[in-house]
Amino acid sequence: MQDEKIHPIRYVAKQTGLSTHVIRAWEKRYGAVKPARTDTNRRLYSDFDVRRLQLLHQAVNAKHSIGLIAVFDIDKLQRLIADALVPVAFPKGNGHKTNGHAPVARELLNDSLTAVKRLDARELEETLDRALVSLTRTQLLEDLIVPLSHQIGEWWRDGELKIVNEHMSSTILRSFLGEILRSAEVSPESPKLLAATPSGQQHELGALTAALVATDAGWQATYVGPNLPAEEIALAAKTLQVKAIALSIVYQCDAKVIQRELERLQRFTANQIPLIIGGRAVATIYHHIKSVVDCCPANIPAFRAELEKISAQ
Repeated sequence: MQDEKIHPIRYVAKQTGLSTHVIRAWEKRYGAVKPARTDTNRRLYSDFDVRRLQLLHQAVNAKHSIGLIAVFDIDKLQRLIADALVPVAFPKGNGHKTNGHAPVARELLNDSLTAVKRLDARELEETLDRALVSLTRTQLLEDLIVPLSHQIGEWWRDGELKIVNEHMSSTILRSFLGEILRSAEVSPESPKLLAATPSGQQHELGALTAALVATDAGWQATYVGPNLPAEEIALAAKTLQVKAIALSIVYQCDAKVIQRELERLQRFTANQIPLIIGGRAVATIYHHIKSVVDCCPANIPAFRAELEKISAQ
């Protein structure tokens, strides 16, 4: 029967082209579907739920707001799609777009920046939700999150953005990335990575992005927060038994202070855990820290390559 709750979330993701994270988010935030739960708290969905999510996916791709259409019934969703001339054909597999993603990412970036300038939190959240549906994880991080956070930082530094705009967007992005990270499913046998920012560095998005890149590369990544002294990072690394530490340095800082912190971290970990340092401010302090770090990747592909090299050791 259509209403019988029998399908696990991975099956639903395959049939709808939505990631398991998006399915959970739409359930939690908007009540788009209401799965049953097993004795072990696993979600189960019906054929009706699958169909509903397929239609919601199509409607969101047609630029309808999930927050507004999540309560629509099947008939209304079908009319909405027909009116938008969206083909009613649903992706199989992981649902990632492989062609033409650059224009889509640019459009999402522009929409996100417009929402930031307008101080429109709802529009920013819904644009990020559209990005989850439209882009692969790699595209999401490289083509949207990184340039978005960079542009916000530049506008704020140049006085083109008020503090309230920066705080609003950072809060939403932190929640968005954190939710994806929490829902990541990685083998318990995978290598572990700790992500954080060192003492004096409050900006979290770079470290969260690093953690997500690591999970996408098959690592178990734990983000422990910003502005942490070396001894706290070392304690967390030892407790979790991580194979690498990734630190983000975004704000301009005293290079010698950062150097001392990294030297302390190296000493506390007995120089046994590789330190990977990234972020916009690294280039200005590189000559001070190059002797106490293992790698300063310039971009996400370089970071992935470093993780692959470490995991092979």
